[in-house]
Amino acid sequence: MKPSKKIVWRSFLIIVFIIILVEALIMILFHIVSPGNVMLEIFADATLLALFLIPSLYYFMLRPMEQEINIREQAERELQEANDQAEIRIKQRTSELEAANAKLEVEVAGHQQAEMTLQKTNDKLNASVAELKQRSSETRVLTEMSDLLQVCATTEEAYRAIGHIGPQLFPDSAGAMYMYSPSRDDLEQVLSWGSLPQGQIARIFEPNKCWALRRGRLHTIEGLCEGLVCHNNLSEQVGVCIPITAQGESLGVLYLRKKGADASHSFNEQLANTASEQIALALANLRLRETLRSQSILDPLTGIYNRRFMEETLAREIRRAERNQHEVGLLMFDLDHFKKFNDTFGHEAGDALLRELGLLLKNSIRGSDVACRFGGEEFVLILPETPVEDSRKRAEELREKIHQLTVIHRGQALGIITASLGVGTYPKHALTGEGLIQTADKALYQAKAEGRDRVAIAKEV
Repeated sequence: MKPSKKIVWRSFLIIVFIIILVEALIMILFHIVSPGNVMLEIFADATLLALFLIPSLYYFMLRPMEQEINIREQAERELQEANDQAEIRIKQRTSELEAANAKLEVEVAGHQQAEMTLQKTNDKLNASVAELKQRSSETRVLTEMSDLLQVCATTEEAYRAIGHIGPQLFPDSAGAMYMYSPSRDDLEQVLSWGSLPQGQIARIFEPNKCWALRRGRLHTIEGLCEGLVCHNNLSEQVGVCIPITAQGESLGVLYLRKKGADASHSFNEQLANTASEQIALALANLRLRETLRSQSILDPLTGIYNRRFMEETLAREIRRAERNQHEVGLLMFDLDHFKKFNDTFGHEAGDALLRELGLLLKNSIRGSDVACRFGGEEFVLILPETPVEDSRKRAEELREKIHQLTVIHRGQALGIITASLGVGTYPKHALTGEGLIQTADKALYQAKAEGRDRVAIAKEV
């Protein structure tokens, strides 16, 4: 018990003791003054109790209770104020939390948007990387094709190279390439790859049936071609045609079609145009090289090899014969009385005769033989791996064919044509190409001296 409460109770006990003592004294006094008067005692006793008890009760009970009530009311007011302050702080804090939550939601939405943007950017970057890889692969294949075409020696070799590279360059497409014929009256398929439907894709067609050639640019074969004349005869026409053009001249056309009827990929027109340009440039260069080479080794009048090519070939064949212990035959001949022939019929008729003779030689020799125009009306025929007797027989056969040759110029027959032939062989008659030509030439003059239209064999060394 607290000290203040001890003092209160002690005071209360003292007062009670005093009241009892005073009441006892009063009662004694009443018994002395007026013995036997009970009512007076009761009245005095009640009055005394009221005088002492009521203040005591107020002081010791009601007043502490009032103070306790006041204290509790004050505590309740303070508690209410604290609750009000707490509610205010809670509301304020709730408002702050709501604002922070709204801000956080905005930030989360911003982060989500940023993530979506980042994902889209990443997807675009991945697509760009994939496209870059695809373009890099296409560039690599284009470079490889260009390198291969640059080292090709003939157009046939170039066609094989294009047929090899085409499936790598256009893996999702089947393709074919058409080139103009020498007469330029039609185009013929020179190569193809993939599963092109046989019987529906023409192997030869006229130029006016190709819209790409007529338009001079890439042509997509879709509904536009339906009902129109086209070299592509598919009932379901899909694909592209790209003209192969170099220096303003059309060389052919490149045709590409999807491998499957339901194929969903689109054609890379830029790649197709680039490939077509490279192919056109390479083929044009090859044709130019072949033309220059033909002009350098072929005689323009007769179409057979010229003297320069003959000398190089003869030297090469003699080296090969020396290694392999073979013989090389050489026929040298010219037309009898050719000067008189020119004087009689004219130089145009003489040129016509030489052209016919060149054609005769092309059709009369083996694949390994080499026919050359030595100069004027003189010709040389190189016969690899041919001994003397076989060379002589070949010379006789050739002389007979020349004798039977009939040349018509401007509707006029040019008469009987004869030739004198000299035969020499390596190593029996000479050990070098120059020496073999000289011995065959001497044999030729010997045939002329003996009456022409005959064959003479060179003298042994």
